[in-house]
Amino acid sequence: MKAGIYNKYYKLGIEHYINKHYLHLSRPDVRTDIFYMAVIGTVIVSSILLGA
Repeated sequence: MKAGIYNKYYKLGIEHYINKHYLHLSRPDVRTDIFYMAVIGTVIVSSILLGA
């Protein structure tokens, strides 16, 4: 019983449980992840170039 509770709630973290079961959030697919990384990278590079 105790191992089942650990695996369900605490192994991945309580935040993971709340996001998955109550907020119905899931991990984004690879294309979305790459898009956001490209946007963040562009903002960082442009801020470095404009700041210099």
